[in-house]
Amino acid sequence: MLPRSDETYAELEKLSGDKVRAICVICKVVSAINQCELHLYFTRKELLDFCIEHGIHMTAYSPLGSSDSPLIKDSHLILILWGVQRGTSVTPKSVTPSRIQENLKDDIVFEQEDMNTLKNMVTEPRRLIIPDN
Repeated sequence: MLPRSDETYAELEKLSGDKVRAICVICKVVSAINQCELHLYFTRKELLDFCIEHGIHMTAYSPLGSSDSPLIKDSHLILILWGVQRGTSVTPKSVTPSRIQENLKDDIVFEQEDMNTLKNMVTEPRRLIIPDN
């Protein structure tokens, strides 16, 4: 009996790049998409680099992370754009039509300097969702 898809994704979320790499060696069919917690405060660079190298697209859930910076006014838009400009899909949760429309804005583009500034804001990775061990 195969595990349910939600169980499979819960287990995949626990994996590092090394473990995903091992799965790719063993499996005959490699996943096209890896969905995991991914945001400015938990960038998963090693895993993202691995996925890019192997043609696996990353989709970020919880892409808004948690920003308490008083310097960022519309932090949700900045965090969505940061994820998109890294080449990942983002899936921000919203049920409010106006917020959904706002999340779709694509009229801002970060310069590399802006991306570097955001990257340097985070000194300690922080997860919002802690998978069961």
